[in-house]
Amino acid sequence: MYSAVSTDSTQRLLEAKSLIDICADTKINLRASYNESILLGSVYVLLYGALEYTITHCVYRTIELLNNENLRLYDVNPALWGLIYNGDCMRMEMAGENKKWENRYKLFHKMTKNETVGRIEDALFPSPNGNIKEKQIERVWQTFGLKSPMIEPGQEIVNNQLRELADGRMGVAHGREKASFRGGQKSIKDLTDLYNSISRYCSYLIDCFTKYVQNKEYLQS
Repeated sequence: MYSAVSTDSTQRLLEAKSLIDICADTKINLRASYNESILLGSVYVLLYGALEYTITHCVYRTIELLNNENLRLYDVNPALWGLIYNGDCMRMEMAGENKKWENRYKLFHKMTKNETVGRIEDALFPSPNGNIKEKQIERVWQTFGLKSPMIEPGQEIVNNQLRELADGRMGVAHGREKASFRGGQKSIKDLTDLYNSISRYCSYLIDCFTKYVQNKEYLQS
């Protein structure tokens, strides 16, 4: 169901892990050819890319699966209506004063008990702008109505790791920090712990969306 997402997520994670492994390999004389801090700083960019890919493509795949169902509007969780009527909501937001009541009427007139769910836009990601952190993931959870805890019980430290990853990625990718500076602040153990936490969370995200579809959590109770 999400096997392609899982495979591609793992490949991206392993690319990040390969930089840590190179730095940890005592058989390689890094100082002769590499600046170890540059490699460690670059881990933030690759690891963040793996996280972003995982959460966005879980969302895209879920939308694809929902679009394959013949769903009735009043059967699905109302939280999903924001996705279902995204185009209408955008028109309401962008309409001038003279159009606002007309657009409201057009939208709510369609919301009858016999209405079927139309095709949801494939590449919607229901989240505020910004790097993937707790706030962005929380909005995804609320929009889809996932019943699994957003953070795996016992792994609450991942919230701190998400913030560190986002901050490190922003600093390096946007040039505010040199990769060598960011990497120089961390040990190999620090980056290994960060990798393990984010890697586990990526797997957890896929599991949560898999359960969501298998258990039909998108339907009203």
